[in-house]
Amino acid sequence: MIVIPMPAMDCKTDWDYNLHGANWQCRCKEGFEQSPIDLPARSCSEIIAENAEFEYNFVSKKDLEFIYDINLLRIKPKPGINMGKITDTDMTIYQVTEILIHTPSEHTIIGKRYPMEV
Repeated sequence: MIVIPMPAMDCKTDWDYNLHGANWQCRCKEGFEQSPIDLPARSCSEIIAENAEFEYNFVSKKDLEFIYDINLLRIKPKPGINMGKITDTDMTIYQVTEILIHTPSEHTIIGKRYPMEV
């Protein structure tokens, strides 16, 4: 499992890869937050995971929306449902807005692609 927390988006959220970036906004359009990435042996996501506080809320299946796409399952909470948050050591809060499951993995670790990524 790879955990890469990102701040909540203030930009357009209905982007996709089909237009090869033509409908991206904010930092994604500027090339700062691009996928896929190749993570080093000890990535910043591991350091964040070791030092962050995770708060998970119980969510039932009826409270979630499941969206299937090519090699991707997107799990989103229905309006008003809070799945939890991650608070890092700088007290920055990352609200869980969706869970993405890629198969095969979108990102690599030291150049290796894995069968699945969450």
